[in-house]
Formats: sequence, C-alpha cells, structure tokens
Amino acid sequence: MKFTLDTNILVSGTFWTGDSFQILDTIDKDKLKHVSSKELINESLLMNITK
Repeated sequence: MKFTLDTNILVSGTFWTGDSFQILDTIDKDKLKHVSSKELINESLLMNITK
C-alpha cells in the first residue's frame, strides 16, 4: 500500500504519541510504504525552520 501523509500527521507523530505516532512507527517497521511530494517536504522543512 502506498500513501502520502499530510504535515499534521508528520508533526503530531513526531512530538506526541497516539494514532499519528502509530502510523509513523508502522512506516519505520517497513510495514507500509510512504510516498511524498516535493511540496510536502518543503512545507515540513519550512515549519521546522520558522519555529
């Protein structure tokens, strides 16, 4: 299964436990394949820089 996460899932899963964390943990265990776009990566990077 391929899917794309929005920025909210990436941020929530990084800083808190819960459903978003479980999704990222499942990706980390190679049970799901994550695909992304340049736009999403740039948005995530921009959020980290402006904090």
